[in-house]
Amino acid sequence: MPGFAVDRMCAGALTATTAGAGEIAMGAADVVLVGGVEHMGHHPMGKDVDFNPRFVAERIVDESAAVMGETAENLHDAFPKLTKEEADAFAVASQHKAATAWEQGVMADLVVPMSVFTDEGWTVADRDQFLRPETTLDGLAGLRTPFRAGGRVTAGNSAGLTDGATAALLVSEDAAAELELQPKMRLVAFAYAGVEPELMGLGPVPATKRVLAQTGVSLDEIGLFELNEPFAVQVLSWCDGMGIVADDRVRPSARRHGRPPDGTARARVPRPSAGPLRPDRTLRRTGDGRGDPLGEPPERCLARRHSSSSGSRPAPGPSPS
Repeated sequence: MPGFAVDRMCAGALTATTAGAGEIAMGAADVVLVGGVEHMGHHPMGKDVDFNPRFVAERIVDESAAVMGETAENLHDAFPKLTKEEADAFAVASQHKAATAWEQGVMADLVVPMSVFTDEGWTVADRDQFLRPETTLDGLAGLRTPFRAGGRVTAGNSAGLTDGATAALLVSEDAAAELELQPKMRLVAFAYAGVEPELMGLGPVPATKRVLAQTGVSLDEIGLFELNEPFAVQVLSWCDGMGIVADDRVRPSARRHGRPPDGTARARVPRPSAGPLRPDRTLRRTGDGRGDPLGEPPERCLARRHSSSSGSRPAPGPSPS
């Protein structure tokens, strides 16, 4: 079985997903298993990385780009109207949304229980450990700001450091019929865009605009936005840049569940079961200006496949996942 690994940090398994979909679209494969795994306890995090290794004079990249928490503080600087109070409020709402999803049984459909060895011995990991539904604004207000004295980014409005793995099965439309698989979603399009490294959390804004232009879909037609961002300010900067309100359509998966830089959330391709809502279309995005897959239930996408909408390019990779 041919296979390969990708290393794209925060978008590793998401890139594996788009790479697999590209192979299917080109006819190089019919069935592709994609996924990602990460163990934060063994990750160097890149704090000591020198992005300008040749000469002191060639300081092309801001050194803060190597530390994600510092890039989040940079976003607060760039968009002063996005205050710590607003980030804390979004974090509290994020925790409540996660608790609701678990209470309604939505997340149980997405999590595979695993036996794991911990300091207390063997146990079954069957739910995210970073859920804090009891989080309050008063509790977040007193947390320290580790990335900058007097800063705005705290542990409370950031994602936890977690371990995790995930997988998804991509197949072509013909293979789905041959194997009698019932697709849960169809990957319609994805896009990439680059921004200044020290403002890496802003990248999804141009990437989102690009993928919407590709498909001819408007923001009003999207039923769910899944934002795989570790800092509340990154989600808020995307909402601000796209001109939308951080309402029930906005699901910050990493902010509430934790965020390994390559694994847990990265191959959770857009799907209608990713929260209490059951949307018709899902747009998922992650930082550094990386991919923004746009997914639809198969019956919707089949209808769009024959439409004459300008720029519409449905991809052939349904995902039973």
